[in-house]
Amino acid sequence: MGRARNDLAIYGRTASWWSDDDPLFRQLAALAPARLAYLGELGLGLEGLDVVDLGCGGGLVAVPLARSGARVTGVDASPGALAAARAQASATGVSLSLLEASADAVPLPDACADLVLCTDVLVHVDHPERVVAEAGRLLRPGGTLFWSTLQRGWLAAFVAVTLGEDLLGLVHKGTHDPARFVSLDALSMWVQAAGLSPRASMGLGPVGWRRGALRFGRWPLAGVMAQGHAVRPQVARVTK
Repeated sequence: MGRARNDLAIYGRTASWWSDDDPLFRQLAALAPARLAYLGELGLGLEGLDVVDLGCGGGLVAVPLARSGARVTGVDASPGALAAARAQASATGVSLSLLEASADAVPLPDACADLVLCTDVLVHVDHPERVVAEAGRLLRPGGTLFWSTLQRGWLAAFVAVTLGEDLLGLVHKGTHDPARFVSLDALSMWVQAAGLSPRASMGLGPVGWRRGALRFGRWPLAGVMAQGHAVRPQVARVTK
């Protein structure tokens, strides 16, 4: 029997999400500044923005966005991860709505969000195209989908699994399944099928080392990890 892959039980470790003691969560926390920097470059104006974070986990991105004035709803299928997000929001005095649900079946109305986040989720679900479709359903005209994912291919498999899990121990063994990694071509098709217009994307990778974890930023290559955004077009006005 081969070793287990895509072990989602790892993400239910409530106490680990905001701790420096666990290598997986230390790396996830190290990715959050790169996510937030990309969102900052979009110039959305977070104050009062309605945000849905699909697969919010322990709130590593959701909590900072709520702290910046956004109205954030975090969605995750893991009660443990949601407990971590709830505890961190409470400890920091942040208002955060949380829903236990699958990222492809969110109990929220159509067109309820100005911004939908989908970070490190697509590689862990059985039907990533449904998650992208759900993001499209939730977005208002003019709204933005922010996504990030590991790329399908040998390079991402080598970096994430061989290096990250097996050799360096930066991530728990069994966290990733390279067969689930997503190609940017497929993601672009899913985005367009959801009624969204793909916009910019960028490669993402380690650019340094800080406090026992890799520091992430813009990479010239997108063959390992990439992040980007898409927009739901504004409804055209009909004039007579």
